[in-house]
Amino acid sequence: MIRHLAGALVLLAAPAFAKDPDILAIEFGPDRMTVAPPEILNVEVRNDYGVPYVLVTLDPSLQFALASLTLVHVGQIGRILICDQVVSEPLLQSAITEGSFMIANGDAAQVRRLATILRSRSCTPEATS
Repeated sequence: MIRHLAGALVLLAAPAFAKDPDILAIEFGPDRMTVAPPEILNVEVRNDYGVPYVLVTLDPSLQFALASLTLVHVGQIGRILICDQVVSEPLLQSAITEGSFMIANGDAAQVRRLATILRSRSCTPEATS
């Protein structure tokens, strides 16, 4: 009886150890690139011609992976995810070869919130408040 109860407790506790969501991911079709928090070098909120966006600069070590991913998907719609939530579905007009890209969705408050999450480098609510 005790062993059965202990096993049940372990099963109930397992979801608490689930993997944290990826801070940042870029997807095109079945291809996915994830970015670890330390690989985000800079996050800036900008506004050009009335369009708010976040400019994200990645570690140079990811430049080849980002270029490889985007080169084969030019002309396709991708997905940018922050903390496993789709925040943008851009049409890729050209390969991203410099290791930086923008996230725009037209909502200034949302752009600031996304920048805050990326700057905190954490998906936990405590880190972003």
